[in-house]
Amino acid sequence: MSEQDQDKAAKRAQWEEINRAKALARQQEKDAADQAKAAPAAPRKQFQAIKGTRDLLPPDTALWNHVEQTAREVFATFNFGEIRPPIFEPTELFARAVGDDTDIVGKEMYTFTPASDRVEPNPNMVAWGAHLDNIKRLFDAGEIPKTPFNKLAIEDAQKTWREIETLAPSENKIPKLDRLVVLIESMKLGDSISLRPEATASVCRAYIEHSMQQLPQPVKLYYIGPMLRADHWECTAAQELRVHAERLARHLATPVVRSSLAMRRAAESNERNRSAERHSLAP
Repeated sequence: MSEQDQDKAAKRAQWEEINRAKALARQQEKDAADQAKAAPAAPRKQFQAIKGTRDLLPPDTALWNHVEQTAREVFATFNFGEIRPPIFEPTELFARAVGDDTDIVGKEMYTFTPASDRVEPNPNMVAWGAHLDNIKRLFDAGEIPKTPFNKLAIEDAQKTWREIETLAPSENKIPKLDRLVVLIESMKLGDSISLRPEATASVCRAYIEHSMQQLPQPVKLYYIGPMLRADHWECTAAQELRVHAERLARHLATPVVRSSLAMRRAAESNERNRSAERHSLAP
C-alpha cells in the first residue's frame, strides 16, 4: 500500500471515530431526555404554619371572641380603655425598657434593619461611586444611623472604591469588588426595628407621645394582641404568644374575670339584703 493510500485510510479511520463519538453523544442525550420524561414530577411543596404558631379555626375562634369580649366588658366596668399599639417598634425602645442584657433583647426578639428609602438598593457598576457618596451624605445628615461601625465601614468602602478606580483594565477587580459589596451589605442603612415581644414599652411610648399625662389621671389602658418572641433559647422558630395569652387567661384574666363577677354578684346580693332589711324595718 502506497503512502497516499495509508494517509487516506488513516483519515477514514479518524472520521469514523469522530462519527461514532457523535452518535454516542446523541444517544446519551436521547437517553437522558427519555429518563427525564419518565421521572415522576417532584411533589409540590405544601405550606404549613410556621413552627410555634397555629391557626385559630371555628369553633375555637368563637371561644376566643367570647373570652376577649368578656375581658373587654370587665375592663370597661373599671373604666379601662383599649389601646392598640403597633406590632413593631424601634429596637432601642425595648432595649431601654427591658434591658440590653436580658434574654428577651439578646435572644428572643425578632429584629430587622430596613434600608433607608433614599438608598438605591442595587446600583450598577458605574454608579458605585455615586452610591457611596449618597450613603456618606445620608450618614452625615443623620438619616442613616451614625454608629461607629457605619462610620468605619463607609470610610473603608470609599477607600476600596478609590483603589478599584486606579486599577488598570487588565487587572483583576473581582476581589476588591467582593470586599466592597461585603462592606456595603454590613452597613446598617436604617434604624433597627423589632417585632414586639411585649407591649408595656409601646404603651409607655404612646402615653408620652400623645401627651396622655394631660388627661385626667389615672389613665387606665388595656391591650389585646399577639406578642412575638422566640420563647425558648434552643428554639429559633417564631413563637406567637397566643400560647402565652392562654396562660395569661388561665392564671390572670380568668381569676380577674371571676373575681370581678363575684364582686359584682356580692354587691348585688348586699344591695338585695339591705333592701330587704329596709323593707323589714319599714312600719
